[in-house]
Amino acid sequence: MTTKTVQIAGISVQLTRKAVKNINLRVSREGRVNVSYPWHTSEATAISFVESKSDWIRAALSRTSLLGEKEPQAPTPIASGHTVSVWGHPYNLRIIHGSKRTARIFEHDVIITLPNRYLNDLSTETSQRAIHKTFDEFLAQEMRAVLPELTTAMETKAQKHASQYRVRRMKSRWGSCNTSTSAITLNLELAEHDKEALKYVIAHELTHLYVRGHNRKFYALLATFYPNWKEVRASLKGARPSLR
Repeated sequence: MTTKTVQIAGISVQLTRKAVKNINLRVSREGRVNVSYPWHTSEATAISFVESKSDWIRAALSRTSLLGEKEPQAPTPIASGHTVSVWGHPYNLRIIHGSKRTARIFEHDVIITLPNRYLNDLSTETSQRAIHKTFDEFLAQEMRAVLPELTTAMETKAQKHASQYRVRRMKSRWGSCNTSTSAITLNLELAEHDKEALKYVIAHELTHLYVRGHNRKFYALLATFYPNWKEVRASLKGARPSLR
């Protein structure tokens, strides 16, 4: 892994070249812009990608600056044109009419369909909740589609098996493990990141089936199941969800 900080379109960006499949862009709650890109991708390509997203980055940085203001401001309502992330890829959000709430990927867009009762005024609390709920359901669907393959592979490495995997939005954790029932819960927000993040969290929670706490033995064992855990954990630190 190689990391350097560069100025791109007037924005300070930390570029990290590492073992990922795609170019991933995140803006942390602290206002740091982090971009990771694969070994087979040139630095020039990564910089060009960041330049193409400069307007979205500035908007995201502006939102983070509001966190430090003494007088809180109302968040900007989610609408078409917002950028969301799915498996580490940024997509343009389009909200259109549909007979029911749905979400899907089409080319470079995530398209959310809503009935007219929500579209009349997207800024209302009811409409905003509908957008959030629809996107969350979409992320959960994406997670469940890849879980069988990823959990089987990681359980084979760990030689431990969860009794079940639950997917839901979690406020402050990426995952949890009930060591009494061997049930693992995963934060659906992981579907916004590269799949390596999901692999890491699965490995982390499976390791708890051997060691309940986070001690030296736990991390040594985790490293045998998922050697790059430190790198991936660092990429998740301070990550901001697309629609929060």
